[in-house]
Amino acid sequence: NSKIYNFYNTKLGEMRFDAYLNKKKASIVDSSIASVSAESSAVNGVQTLAVKQLAKSAYITGNKLDGKTASSTVGDVMGEDFTEKTIKLFKDKDDTTGTSITITKNMKMSEVATAFREVGINASFDEKNNRFFLSAKESGENAQFRFEALDGEGQWTEEAAQSDDLLAGLGLTSAGGAKVIEGSDAEIELNGASFTSTTNNFKINGLSITAAKVSSYEMPAGVEDTEENASQRIYNTTNISTETDVDAVYDAIKDFFKEYNDLINEMSKLYNADSARDYKVLTDEEKESMSDDEVEKWESKIKDSLLRRDDNLKTALDTLREGMTASFNIGGKDFSLASFGINTLSYFDAAKDEKYALHIDGNKDDTSTATNKDLLRAAITDDLESVQSFFKQLSGSLYSKMTTQMKSSDYRSV
Repeated sequence: NSKIYNFYNTKLGEMRFDAYLNKKKASIVDSSIASVSAESSAVNGVQTLAVKQLAKSAYITGNKLDGKTASSTVGDVMGEDFTEKTIKLFKDKDDTTGTSITITKNMKMSEVATAFREVGINASFDEKNNRFFLSAKESGENAQFRFEALDGEGQWTEEAAQSDDLLAGLGLTSAGGAKVIEGSDAEIELNGASFTSTTNNFKINGLSITAAKVSSYEMPAGVEDTEENASQRIYNTTNISTETDVDAVYDAIKDFFKEYNDLINEMSKLYNADSARDYKVLTDEEKESMSDDEVEKWESKIKDSLLRRDDNLKTALDTLREGMTASFNIGGKDFSLASFGINTLSYFDAAKDEKYALHIDGNKDDTSTATNKDLLRAAITDDLESVQSFFKQLSGSLYSKMTTQMKSSDYRSV
């Protein structure tokens, strides 16, 4: 029951929907610029792409504090006259209130880093390089963190933070020798339209694009290449091609029939099992007189025959087998599994208990039909819509039949 229900609920159920056989693949001419993949909703064709900017995380590489370790105190850095000071740290642009952090003379460098982490940024003190490393939790312009300190009038300002003696002394401001990278969003142009993202990943109309490098560009004649003139840069584009993934569609159908065949072959074996009429349940005394291997074989013979000629199993078997014989009219033409080179083997060629298994002509993994003409792959290549329509109707019809069977009893899955 669990195996039948699993087939009903996964492969068979999934094939009823468009996405199961609507497989796409995408490729890009210049893979150094970006990587691409396509979902079923992607449109076939060629599109142009330019990467104008990559996403960055806000980052501060602190100035080197010679001889200082994670155990060094703020007093060791700032001098004996320092007592304590309160600064504010804003973890991103949405943080409008900030968090006040009081830095005391006896705090270790590791404890200062911990105080920064508790606010919501990445922070550490690297003993090998004698400096702080701070970065935003996320990439993108909005994730820009900042320090603010009191100005001469007792107000919190970012300008005061840049000149603050404590922050500069700890090597955390540009004035204090830090290297500061501001967070930025990624920006691409797809078919001339601009898109931005806080990461380098974009999902646009079924395409997944991961930007990797900024595209090369040119400047208009007479215009100097400066950040002020960045809006005038003419970026070179590369092409993205999207098309049907014939192999993926073929494999999806092949996987469906592999699971179907495994199921119906097991059902056939159980239904056609040899009679165990002469095998009765062993008594304790009989078991003691036999070896463990003999007992196991005896009991297996009984178990294997439990569903022999079982009416419920026969109904389920017939539902599956007959469901696969259905035909459907698509665009004025009748289609069945045979139209795509999918059939059972002849009675004499099929192995025992595999009479109802379905084989795909040209399937390289099937020694019985590997050398036959591959009608299925040809149909996927030349007439995908008919293939999709047929299997959607076939699975939908069989799914309905199995649903009806399940409703007929509380004690079985079909």
